[in-house]
Order: sequence, then structure tokens, then C-alpha cells
Amino acid sequence: MTADRLHDHCILTLATSKLPCAMSTIEITEKLELNKFSSNRARHIQGTSAVKGKGLYDGLDWLKDTDSQKRWS
Repeated sequence: MTADRLHDHCILTLATSKLPCAMSTIEITEKLELNKFSSNRARHIQGTSAVKGKGLYDGLDWLKDTDSQKRWS
């Protein structure tokens, strides 16, 4: 899918931060080239811990809230 086909969609990146080799959110943004998407696109990088179950619901809540705002504005 090309970026122009995703112009109305939010981008949520779930990233684990507990591994010693984990990248920072800045590194993830650069590696995934998230800055190439338009600046008016909602995007969020959520740190997570799959083992402890932390951050997963926070990321999904962000996605739900952001998508709801876009649909009703």
C-alpha cells in the first residue's frame, strides 16, 4: 500500500522497550521512515512489554480515540 492510499489512516507502532537491543522511538521513526508521511497524519509510537502486558491497551486506546476524533471531525 502506498502512502497516498493511507492518507486518512492513523499509524500506531507498538515497540518493546525491555530488550537490551531495543531502539529508541527516534530510531524507530527514522528506520520506518515515518517522517515521510504527511505531518497531518496521526501517528504514535507506544512502548510496550508483552511479558507484563503493559502499553498494549494504552496504544489501542490511543488508536480508538484518535480514529473516533477523525471520523467525527
